[in-house]
Amino acid sequence: MKAFICVYRHKKPSNQEWIKTQEASLKNPDIQEFLDGYNQSFFDWGDDPGFFAALKQFKNPCLASWGVCRRDVRKQLCPGDFIIWFCAFQNSKSSVVDYFFIGCTTVSHVIKFEDRAESTVFESYKDFYNTLAICESGSPVQKETFYNYHKDWNKRIQSPYIVFSDDPSLSAVNLTDPNLVARKRDEDTDEQWLPDEFSQRLEKIIFKDLQIKRHLRTTHPQRPHRQIALHKSPLVLVRKDFSILVKTRDSILSLIKKDTIFPLNSSSSSPNFNG
Repeated sequence: MKAFICVYRHKKPSNQEWIKTQEASLKNPDIQEFLDGYNQSFFDWGDDPGFFAALKQFKNPCLASWGVCRRDVRKQLCPGDFIIWFCAFQNSKSSVVDYFFIGCTTVSHVIKFEDRAESTVFESYKDFYNTLAICESGSPVQKETFYNYHKDWNKRIQSPYIVFSDDPSLSAVNLTDPNLVARKRDEDTDEQWLPDEFSQRLEKIIFKDLQIKRHLRTTHPQRPHRQIALHKSPLVLVRKDFSILVKTRDSILSLIKKDTIFPLNSSSSSPNFNG
């Protein structure tokens, strides 16, 4: 089993990025809805992980997919592995960065680009905003919605497209009112975790219990949010016991408010996981 902590940024898009993406929304009212609520949301610019698209299509953000960012992580994942998500939210009026705990999602399907055409699972995700490319006449063709487009898209699609499980014992997220758990100010070298009971408990489960010395943020100027491989944590490596990760996931899921877990609506279009 593998498990990672990943931080995605709720970035402030440039004027050009906003205008270009808004032009694309003229043909897609869902994109306009995303833009209208973006500043008050906890979504990634580009919707990767695709929590917004999963909410729109399946009424459940746990059925999100992941297909653009962190190709070095995606290529390692197998069904049953999991990601613990945080959203880095930069204050528009300062350089302060707030960190919100979003939740945990477990991988259900790993789809290679060359297998997309035959995948009944991917069929339900083909219109998500994080597919990066489509196949035309046997060749990949770039397909992106949110500016700026990725120049290295052809490298990114070499890592598989990840689909997450909606099993509540494996996945849960809170995108309505996620807990603010840490903050990075100018004078700080890394984020400082808040003293409230929830934040301290979460920090203990992830970092102290697994004996991980670093935190969410690094000092690297270009890659401040390098992922953390929990399966390489000192406690797991010393004991050689990956059931520790299962217990970590269970503890993480227990922290998420039950009323923020979105059940599948009976009238929604559920993905076909039987093909």
